[in-house]
Amino acid sequence: MGYDARVEISPALEPDADYADFQQMLAHYSGYEGVLAVGHNPNVFQFLGRLVTGNGGAAIRMRKGSVARVDLDRHPPLLQWLIDPRSARAIYASVQKSSRPKTSRK
Repeated sequence: MGYDARVEISPALEPDADYADFQQMLAHYSGYEGVLAVGHNPNVFQFLGRLVTGNGGAAIRMRKGSVARVDLDRHPPLLQWLIDPRSARAIYASVQKSSRPKTSRK
């Protein structure tokens, strides 16, 4: 990905973490332009659901390897997109195909 800075490990993303831990982690990184948080289910999709609804949570389906983009500047935060591995493969495959007809050089 070309990321050269230090990777930080947070207990807020461990399997036994709770939503308060997750909120504290987000507050800690609130001054950053962007943060990539990597965790495991069921915590990640539960935290995401609570984050975007501001209450008990939404039923957000996150498969293994899914990526979500959340705008934290909005209140409640706005889920901008959610891509699962199947969608990512379809997008990648469509980008790889050329729209120009194939020609052979002889």
